[in-house]
Amino acid sequence: MTNTCRPRYIGGIEIDICPDCTGVYLDRGELERLTALETKKGIKTGIGQFLHDAHDLRVKVAVRTFTEGRHDKGRAADLAGLSLEEFDKILDKQKYTEKLEKHHSKLPRP
Repeated sequence: MTNTCRPRYIGGIEIDICPDCTGVYLDRGELERLTALETKKGIKTGIGQFLHDAHDLRVKVAVRTFTEGRHDKGRAADLAGLSLEEFDKILDKQKYTEKLEKHHSKLPRP
């Protein structure tokens, strides 16, 4: 395993990529600069979608840790970066979705 990251450039901003794990490493301020490139100049960096996906994953993990009893609701909401009210809305939405899926699974197939 090497410790040398390979630099890549997006819109003139150097980001470091690990050749072993493909992890992406940003220096201070680079995330904000990449986001600004995408929002202000319309340059597709993929950072907006990445941040959206990362947030979704954090929320999914937090919901799972709460429903499995590994964290209380307050800790799970903190993990998701949400207030208790926002976390409750997500839990309610998940319950509704599960109820719909259960109902639809009982319907006859054409």
